[in-house]
Amino acid sequence: MRMNPEQKKILKTLFLICIASTAIFFALEFILKNYIYYHQSSVFISFMMVPLLLLFLLKKPLKLGKIDKGFVYGILVYLLLLLWILPYYFFNPEFFDVFNVSGADFITFNVLIIMNVMPVDFFSKRVIQLEIAEGFGEMIGMYAQIIVWMVGHVYELFWLKELMGCAGALLFIAFSGIITGFVYSKTKNVLGFMIGHWMLNLLVMFIVVFM
Repeated sequence: MRMNPEQKKILKTLFLICIASTAIFFALEFILKNYIYYHQSSVFISFMMVPLLLLFLLKKPLKLGKIDKGFVYGILVYLLLLLWILPYYFFNPEFFDVFNVSGADFITFNVLIIMNVMPVDFFSKRVIQLEIAEGFGEMIGMYAQIIVWMVGHVYELFWLKELMGCAGALLFIAFSGIITGFVYSKTKNVLGFMIGHWMLNLLVMFIVVFM
């Protein structure tokens, strides 16, 4: 397929962002490995701050979305995904002990969740899906987003397999990537997904602490 100049420009931009973000991520994982919370810091800097900076330097609009229906839909998708996770609590409550925090640890844990989950939605949807969709069409944008989503959830796949089994964890992560990508293709509002992803974890914390 012969690409037009705009499509080539999009791919060059994404190549720059992906290479820079990935290189910085692995560098930070190595440099900060002896420090507490190094992984969350590496993820936030590499897949949130670096892409934001590059989009700004390239004079591209951020297109994060507004507080509108699309914002609400993004949150609702994650709240629906909570219904998938919640029944597992009654079969294996020990798995959720990591969420059983209180006091100052509650605030710290939420900050770490934000640093860990918001970059995944931002990078997979705003950076990958939106840019590719604008040059190559919505379906190709969704396919690219799902690939990045799955790669970005490798840690979670190994973690969730202890709760859901390999097939269950893979199905959950794949479905969440597909449904969030589909809704984003309609709303173009990544803010709702970023907030919703955090709220999903926050509600799990509340359930574990108060039940």
